[in-house]
This record gives sequence, structure tokens and C-alpha cells, in this order.
Amino acid sequence: MKSLLSSVVIGTFLSQSLYAVDIHIVKKNANAASAGVQVMVYGQKGTLFSQQLKFNEKGETDLHITATNSTVYWIGNTPFYLAANEAISLEFPEQSSKSGVIGIASVSGDGNSITVTGNNKEQQSLLLNIQRSWAAFDRQSGNDFYASLQQQESSIAAMLKKFAGEKDALKFCRVYSQAMSVTNRAAWIRKQEGVSVPAGFYDILKTSSPNDTLTNVFDRLLLSNYINAYTELSIRSAKTNELVKTKYQLEHFNSYRVSEIAGHNILYYLTKQGLDEKVSSLLPLAKSKIQNPELLQQIVDKEAGLLKISKNTEAPSFELPGADGQIFRLSDYKGKVVAIDVWATWCSACIKEQPDFLALREEFKTNNNIVFVTVSIDDERNEIKWRDYLHKKNMNGIELLANGEKGKNFMKGFSIVGIPRYIIIDKEGKVVESYGPKPSEPAYRKLIETSLIK
Repeated sequence: MKSLLSSVVIGTFLSQSLYAVDIHIVKKNANAASAGVQVMVYGQKGTLFSQQLKFNEKGETDLHITATNSTVYWIGNTPFYLAANEAISLEFPEQSSKSGVIGIASVSGDGNSITVTGNNKEQQSLLLNIQRSWAAFDRQSGNDFYASLQQQESSIAAMLKKFAGEKDALKFCRVYSQAMSVTNRAAWIRKQEGVSVPAGFYDILKTSSPNDTLTNVFDRLLLSNYINAYTELSIRSAKTNELVKTKYQLEHFNSYRVSEIAGHNILYYLTKQGLDEKVSSLLPLAKSKIQNPELLQQIVDKEAGLLKISKNTEAPSFELPGADGQIFRLSDYKGKVVAIDVWATWCSACIKEQPDFLALREEFKTNNNIVFVTVSIDDERNEIKWRDYLHKKNMNGIELLANGEKGKNFMKGFSIVGIPRYIIIDKEGKVVESYGPKPSEPAYRKLIETSLIK
């Protein structure tokens, strides 16, 4: 038995008494070896409940949850609004290749749909049919899109008007449909070149908002897509920098979950791009808005680590073994510019850029003021593969392997969590760039040449 003792998620608190939600699922032609199904419940501060259900030999599975209030249960990627004392039985079709897309078909009972039985069948049918309707919606080109969208919204409004079930379920259906409308509008604009936006196109922003508390029960993907789409429509730009969108979200949306998404975007940016001026200017706002203390601490710690390898700081000392058996010590190369390519044999992006790095090494091979160093982070199991790669590519310069304790020290010192990474250290042993541009970009050559002049 699972307990879902949450505060009110949406709607009215039913009582302090405990009720049970019972979910029975059957998947046609499934057995114990078949992929299961995930059940999720979200609230104001994220995930309230999560469980992966496994099928038995008959293709059946059950879940019994102690609950105090009605809310939305995401079964697969499909929402079901269940009361605290509700029992529901679902039959999934055998074909579910569109994600475990449990639910893009209606509850008609044919072989390609979910069949629903239970005391609130009408309620579940409405949700499934709205989801199916949006999944089938075709974003047409030009002004035909808006006419098609208006027809789609009218069709869903007619569904909602006929619904006589629980009021909170109806409210959720409205907010869900508005989110899908916003998401589809933004997706259409992203694909257009020079198409004028019809009058009234942005009016959806007046009736829909990520600040609506009902969005707290959206699953992660829906909420993320919705707030990004809403942001793009609000700032009238589908191709703006991700940090610009993150800044808008922190400034205009006040929910815990939206601030969490924004925080993860910042953490991802720090990991990929380092501590540049763009993200540095955003961090004070982020620290004042992000409500998840653990996530906030991760950002603070990441910033602190990156500050240690920011421009003009002393580069972390390290020593690593080379393919020739010699130990490379950074301290031995003081007085020279050190250009480092951090890569691995399994990294396709690294291998794509490496010819440009090696071409520069060849070009500057007679310059005694610079060394070009490759550092592979392949583990011990891949050492033979690494050596074979070096031989195949005729790489016989300073080729280092960062595994074992020495490798851990190198990766920790330079905060290596993603590759490729391009690091440039000046003649005095100070960092020029710890998140340098790609060797194929003119900016990389310019950094090399500027460092050599100093």
C-alpha cells in the first residue's frame, strides 16, 4: 500500500479521513517480461508520488493508494483525474509505440484505444478525448493554421460544455487545453519564416498563465513545454537565447516548479558553457527566486567551483600519464601556452572537432612557446581502444589519459562533467579560458594568437 498524504493539490480538501484510489490496468498480450507503466502525481513542490508498475503473466497490474484528495494521476503520459475514493480499470492496447502513449486514442473500445471502466468513466473519457484531439491536431501552414486552431478550440469548448462531472476536473481540462493551445502556437511560429501572425493570435496569453495553480499538477514535460512556449509568445521571439527565456520566467512566474525548471536550465548552462558574463548577470536573480533549497545549493556550489577556474585565476596543477609512458606535469610547462583538448573515444562531438585541433598543433609545431595537449577521459576498460585510436590517427604528440586518481584530480580541478572541453592556459600558468570555443571557430585561433603575444 502506498500513502499519498499531501496537502490539497487542486480543488477543495475533502476531509481528514483517508480514502483509497484503486487502479487496475490490463495491457493486451502483455506478460511479466513486458515494459511496465509509470504512475506519477505532481503537486506544488514537484513529485508527490511515483511508482513503476510491472505486469504479471496475464498482463495485469494493480495499484492501491491511500489518498486524501482528488487530483490528477499521470499514467504513462496520460492524465486521469481521480477522486480520493475512486476505483478505475484501464485496458491498454497492444500497440503503444507512441510512447507508452497511453492515451492518445479515445475510449471507444476499439483495438487502438484505451478502454476505461469505473464510476467516473465520463470524466476520464473527456480527458482522454481532449488529449487525443490535441495529439491529432495538425499545424497547417500560413493563416490556415489559425483557422484550424480556432476550430480545434471550438471543438474542445463543445466537449467541455457537455461535461457534467466534477468541477475541478473540468477546470483541469480547461487549463490543460489552454496549455496545449499555447504550446501549439509557439511550435507553429518556430517553423515559420516571414509569415504574419493573425490578429488575436496572442490573446491566449490573457486567459492562460503558468501562475495558475492548476499547472502544478502537470507532468514535467508538459509544464516545461508550456512555460517555454508561453515565454516565447510573451517576448514575441521563438529563437531567443535560452538564458533570456529563463530570466523572463524567473521575473514573471512565481511557482516553485517553474523556478525549479529555470534553475535546472541555469545549472545545465553552467555545466555546458561555464561561468560567462551572460549567466553571471542572471545568478543574483536566480538566487532570489529559486525555491528549491537543494537545487539552489547545487547552483551556488557550481558557481564556486567555476570561479576557481575563471579567467586569470591560477590553473589547477595536475599530472597525467601520456601514451609514451611519460608523466606530463603542467608545472613543467610554465613559460609556454598550454592548449588542452579534453575528449574521449566514445564522444562523437569530440572526434568531429579534433581534426581542427590537430591541424593547429601541426601549424604551430615549430613554435616553442606553445604545446597542444589532448586529454582523454576514457576509463581503464577503454585504454586499448584509446591507444588504437591514437595509432590509427597517427597522433604522436602529447596524448594524455585521465583515469585513476590522477584523472579524478584533473577532472575535479577543471570541473569536467561534459566533453568536449577546450582549455587554454597562458605562459604564467593562469587560465585564459576554461570553457573555450571550438577549435573550428575563428575565436579559438584568436585566443591562441593573443596568448602567444603576451
